[in-house]
Amino acid sequence: MISVVIPLYNAEKFIAQCLDSVRRQTFSDYEVIVIDDRSTDRSAEIVESIAPKFDGRLRLIKRESNSGGAARPRNIGINLARGEYIFFLDGDDLITENALEILERSARSFDADVVHVEKYFVTEGDEFNAESKLRVETHQKEPFVDKPTLETDDRAKRVARFCSKGYMWWGCSKLFRRDFLIENELKFVAIPSTEDMIFTFETVYLAERLVRIPNIVYVYRQTKNSATRAVDIDVEKQLNRFARIISEGTRELERFMSGLKFFKERPEYRYAALNFFVQLNVSWESWLYTKVPAFRLDGLLKKNFSAELERNSALAAQLLNMVCACRMERARIQRQLGGKKS
Repeated sequence: MISVVIPLYNAEKFIAQCLDSVRRQTFSDYEVIVIDDRSTDRSAEIVESIAPKFDGRLRLIKRESNSGGAARPRNIGINLARGEYIFFLDGDDLITENALEILERSARSFDADVVHVEKYFVTEGDEFNAESKLRVETHQKEPFVDKPTLETDDRAKRVARFCSKGYMWWGCSKLFRRDFLIENELKFVAIPSTEDMIFTFETVYLAERLVRIPNIVYVYRQTKNSATRAVDIDVEKQLNRFARIISEGTRELERFMSGLKFFKERPEYRYAALNFFVQLNVSWESWLYTKVPAFRLDGLLKKNFSAELERNSALAAQLLNMVCACRMERARIQRQLGGKKS
């Protein structure tokens, strides 16, 4: 019934517990597809040692080269999945013991293409046990549903909701009908991050029946070494990465929207979607504002985005705001320093 797709890369500390959370499910009609993205630790070895516990329901696929992200492994999982539904789980995270049962029941009750979960648990640190504290978080704004609810089929309302943070955009924690993904040729775009946002936007728009549920089924593990928490990052390298995310991400969004009558007739929604994607990515890179002089940041942005600036007005506006914010922040700091007595 459900294919659980797990991209795996150097998660030897966590993959056993991740798989154990799947094996202990109250729902048993599932398969597990683990795609090892050329791990350099014992991750794949650990999966092989655990596989017999799944009685033939676990497959390990080993890639010959590292793809640099979760997109390609997830796409492989979509192609290999035999289940009616697909659930994406990261190799260092977990799910609650009734997660698959709740998701499958919701999908069946509403004949849903997508079952959308609005919140998730967070646990901090490498260790997770019965004493671990969990806190509830979300990426979306209120209102939340208090019972399984079939979402409106009005695409304008869906796009507007998405662009105002009305849906949690993670690819994980949701349930997708496999035929829906295959028929619409939906794949994750291979960029370093936020590929989930684009994938979720496309599924939210295309789903004939989209269900939102209040249940929390996913446990995100926030570790001290998470990439998003790293502090010793080369600024220019990070900007190059940022440029790739923005450039290739906006291209994928435009490719998707250009083939749909709705976005051709309603260009304001097209620009809203592009602007939302750029705005969020720019805000996440705000730590760069004070790491380099404004003139250097300006030069690096022009170097990385020269081609995009000519074709994408939403992108040009956001990058201009980024540079202006950098200059304003520097001016504020200089005023503060100038006002202090030596």
